[in-house]
Amino acid sequence: MRRYGMVIGIRPESIDEYRRLHKAVWPKVIEQIERSNISNYTIYLREPENLLFSHFEYHGKNFEADMAAMARDPETQRWWTLTSPCQAPLDSRVVGEHWALMQEVFHFDGTPEASWRARLPRVGFGAAAVGNLYRPMADEQARDAVLGALEVGITYFDTAPHYGFGLSERRLGAVLAEADPTGSCLVSTKVGRLLKPLRSNAPAERYGFVDADAFEPHFDYTYEGVMRSFEQSLRRLRRDRIDILLAHDLGRATHGAAHDAYFKQFIDSGYRAMRELREQGVIGAVGLGVNEWEICIETLRLVDLDVILLAGRYTLLDQSALDLFLPMCTQRDIPVILGGPYNSGILAGGSQGAPKFDYRPATEPVIAQVRRIEDVCHRFDVELPSAALQFPLAHPQIAAVIPGIGSRAEALAARNHLNQPIPKAFWQALRNTCLLRGNAPLPMQDHERGV
Repeated sequence: MRRYGMVIGIRPESIDEYRRLHKAVWPKVIEQIERSNISNYTIYLREPENLLFSHFEYHGKNFEADMAAMARDPETQRWWTLTSPCQAPLDSRVVGEHWALMQEVFHFDGTPEASWRARLPRVGFGAAAVGNLYRPMADEQARDAVLGALEVGITYFDTAPHYGFGLSERRLGAVLAEADPTGSCLVSTKVGRLLKPLRSNAPAERYGFVDADAFEPHFDYTYEGVMRSFEQSLRRLRRDRIDILLAHDLGRATHGAAHDAYFKQFIDSGYRAMRELREQGVIGAVGLGVNEWEICIETLRLVDLDVILLAGRYTLLDQSALDLFLPMCTQRDIPVILGGPYNSGILAGGSQGAPKFDYRPATEPVIAQVRRIEDVCHRFDVELPSAALQFPLAHPQIAAVIPGIGSRAEALAARNHLNQPIPKAFWQALRNTCLLRGNAPLPMQDHERGV
């Protein structure tokens, strides 16, 4: 990966028009930027000097060829006929330049412990699907899904030993070892289960995973269990360190009567192992990866955490984390990664067919609520999954969303859904019909993505 910085002037009388254009960049222009191996593209405006500064990361192998391909693209050419008249190239630029290339004189990624936070993108790759969640897939399909995510600029991958009983980590590790040899991508995995070889034939589907690896998961939140699980994950992921390590599936809904025993095991033993790993520099952050916000509050009353991955509890269908959990994270400056933004699929595929909600068949009241959301989507010409991805990110403590991705098409769709323009009136309509909590922050589309 190589970083680029460029600068150009902007005509004062064109600033408002330039802002307007960049609030709704054409999707085909975005697609060409992605095909040219560019990600994290941002344009900044400086007034009263009237300068535009752009920064982006290039992940390809031939920058000149990729830029030439962009310049040949008809839709990009049409876009430039609108944006170029707004700009005022610098007199000092090199012959052939439009934007003037800048020289990088300093860069700081931060300490290993802090760099993960600066590198966390707004959308990540939930890797349960490549562990054969609900349906089997071939190794090549899983590989294509990961490569497709990288091509559209998704550089954060969340996995776990439980996902396919090692299969998700193994597949992800194989692809990233080839496609990301320097380890620039952000990876989170989890501890709390040890995988033990199966002693006999097992059914094709176990715990929702189909044709998974021949291991059986066993809960273990002890110091020794955490250390063994981490070592096994490093081998499967083919990495020498992990950016984010999460204690997986603590909580009463998961463990029932055994919750108190497992929670004590983690607080008294497993948490110490995670802190030691962070102190050794082999992980960057310690956190929880859970489905219940209540266990997060219970944990934070006893220990410190760097990050929390909470699945499904701050979505279009469930905003239960809003009153207690998110304010506590704000007070303690703990970023939250929102897993399950589609609530197991119903907010991606909609109310038709046999949708799932929270890993189970959706009930009729849930389906009816989704139909009401769909009605508002139709009125404003908004895609349901776009609303589902963008809503959580309006809360200032939600740092990223990680939808499950199982194909190249789903990776591209996630990126496009995140960028779909949604009018303010849509969000207000959801609130006015009591489909969103009155105190839930709304995406107001005031930020500029810049292309």
